[in-house]
Amino acid sequence: MKILYIFRSIDLGYSIDSVYRPIEEAMRDVCDVDSITFTNKNYSLRSIVTNILIIKKYLKKNPNIIVHI
Repeated sequence: MKILYIFRSIDLGYSIDSVYRPIEEAMRDVCDVDSITFTNKNYSLRSIVTNILIIKKYLKKNPNIIVHI
């Protein structure tokens, strides 16, 4: 099983990233784990579309994956 964790940019303010990073590390012992951290630093429509396109491109290369946002 492969899992993809998606994290927003650290520059966007408060994030529960500190909670999920240890979980991500622990899951690496059990299954194949990848993660993406978005680099967009705002909430504009352009940033949202860019993020969606990044995920679509990743899923096209890795179709059988569980995505955790």
